[in-house]
Amino acid sequence: MTYDQYIDEQIRESKTGNVYADTILSLCGNDEHCTVESLQKLSQNEKQEIILITVDNLLDVFQKSELICHQHAHHIGEFLLGYFNANLTKALSLASGKCGGAMYHGIVENYFLAGIFSGSMKLENLDVSNSCDILNNNPRSLVRIDCSHGFGHGLFKAYNYDISSTLLKCEEFRTNLERDACYKGVFMENQIQFFENKTGVFDEHDIFYPCNTVSDEKASACYHYQTYYILGQHQLSLEKGLSECDKILPEKFVKTCYYGMGAQARGMNMLTSSNQFVSSCQTGNPKYQSYCVAGGAGVIAKQIGPEKGLEFCESVPEDFKVECYKAVGRFIHLLFSTMQEIHEECSVIENVEYYDVCVNTNPDDRAEL
Repeated sequence: MTYDQYIDEQIRESKTGNVYADTILSLCGNDEHCTVESLQKLSQNEKQEIILITVDNLLDVFQKSELICHQHAHHIGEFLLGYFNANLTKALSLASGKCGGAMYHGIVENYFLAGIFSGSMKLENLDVSNSCDILNNNPRSLVRIDCSHGFGHGLFKAYNYDISSTLLKCEEFRTNLERDACYKGVFMENQIQFFENKTGVFDEHDIFYPCNTVSDEKASACYHYQTYYILGQHQLSLEKGLSECDKILPEKFVKTCYYGMGAQARGMNMLTSSNQFVSSCQTGNPKYQSYCVAGGAGVIAKQIGPEKGLEFCESVPEDFKVECYKAVGRFIHLLFSTMQEIHEECSVIENVEYYDVCVNTNPDDRAEL
């Protein structure tokens, strides 16, 4: 049995106590398109409360199935926007932040593309600088970052996969965090196009293209997601992927590549246990191994929850703990709006040094987010 078959079987056998959710899980398993079609059928006869509870129950199951929930939540976000008749504010306000905020990504991307392709929005007149302001007045909040990221996905499609034009539009966002999130949405969508359609902006003779052609500000975001492509060229071998990272020039982007490798390795479930994951990170250059481990911690925190990220950091070797707690700390700072909440979330860390790392991490350290 392959890993995908195992996950599909586990999902089909899951029980939530909600007959609607359980029926969808049994019918669809790990097929996100089937899940959305089932929700669409359910929405024709059931009230909003039932739909939202069912969505939440589905996400709980996908979230428990390690890290496969992002893609499911992205598609469910697209469904939710349609369910609320393209009312962006309502869809976002009722969406869940589970699965790494992927529902927000799906909602924003679908809203944006529908507007462009219907003619109700014009690219030349679109001011993205304040497009996510409807959510709240804090541009450093996680929901605003997820909104900007969703715009990156949608803009890339709207500009017919022209990276230069799309990145230029992303520059209109007012803060570094929002711009970086938009850049990452662009480069993530580029990877999706390759894996789903064998298209995208790549060069079969240059494994780092297009990252080695963009400005430094954008290269970090690019290398973070280029790791998908690099891993794909090496049969998903993290060890070989890290070896490719070591070749990047200028060298300052090597740690970004290691971080991205760690994030993708955990995100794609290539390694079944934390110990195996850490051991594979340790095959890389000792100078950068901690960033690989930190990448795994960051994606665990975002996709499953910060408490799980902190648990993971507690388990890793001492040399990797500081960067690990920094990665989870960055996510905590974006997730919570007050220092009291941040202190409370980090308080489970018994070691005072690492507690301070978690509390005092700067979320504007964009290179490895």
